[in-house]
Amino acid sequence: MRNIRIIAFIYVALFTACTAVDQPMTAEEKTQIESDVTKAFENMLDVMLDLNYDTFSPFLKLDDDFSTMMDGTISIGGNKAAEMFKGSFDYIKEFIFADMIEQDIIALDKNSAVILCSFKEAYVTATDDTLKVSGSASYVLELVDEEWKVVHLNSIHKMGE
Repeated sequence: MRNIRIIAFIYVALFTACTAVDQPMTAEEKTQIESDVTKAFENMLDVMLDLNYDTFSPFLKLDDDFSTMMDGTISIGGNKAAEMFKGSFDYIKEFIFADMIEQDIIALDKNSAVILCSFKEAYVTATDDTLKVSGSASYVLELVDEEWKVVHLNSIHKMGE
């Protein structure tokens, strides 16, 4: 009987330890995370404007779970996303402007955050057409090896606005 109690105690202790919930973030931690994510996002956008996939891709966690939903098209997997981003960078010759209209960053926990934003941009395509686009996007970021990386992107683009 004593052995059963010891085994039960060990089971409960292990179960409790393995399912323990992180302590809630303090206001200071939340502010710091949101500041760190803002800096990472601004860096990513600056690099994106250079239209160089090799310098842009380190901002993404392109594993099998990476997902996008762009203008209603769902894509799952890092390889598909990589091809999509490469195609976009090949299609755009240069940005005329890219402005963030509104942005909100929300720390979900110590290792994840969401960015909600609206934007306007204009660019010249590889065929020398000039396009103006407005839209909205949401990004889910995860802290990976002390760096914030995009793990999901959802965006909607409206042409000519």
